[in-house]
Amino acid sequence: MKIQAYHWLTVLSLLTLAHAMYGWGSLSLVADIGPVAERSAKREGALTWTYMQGGRWCIVQAGVQDAARLHAEAVFEPGRDRMLATPAIAMDLLHGPHLTFSHRVLQWTHWGGPLLLLLTAIAYVRRQKPVVVTRKIR
Repeated sequence: MKIQAYHWLTVLSLLTLAHAMYGWGSLSLVADIGPVAERSAKREGALTWTYMQGGRWCIVQAGVQDAARLHAEAVFEPGRDRMLATPAIAMDLLHGPHLTFSHRVLQWTHWGGPLLLLLTAIAYVRRQKPVVVTRKIR
């Protein structure tokens, strides 16, 4: 079986979506800033809120809540005080200036997953079709 471009793009898009779901889902598990971020995401960022809901469900099913919570606290620690002081602009803080390198990667994967899924669909439609010879050669 020949591995085509859409196979690689599928793997890459699934990894990107998994990272985004883990990052935003782990943020929703943090006790103090999680509800603030989730309310703001529900109001202003549908994709972020979807990542939070799906990511939290996957994290709970995998049983890695403590590790995810520690990860989110490390990533979002620089913006914690500003987010708690002004919860109305929580989405601006989450999608604004980079807090840490992990936060920057999370912002890249936020839109990277859907864009890679679109590229996967385009690559699948444009893939090379198998050549079938139905005529007998004499």
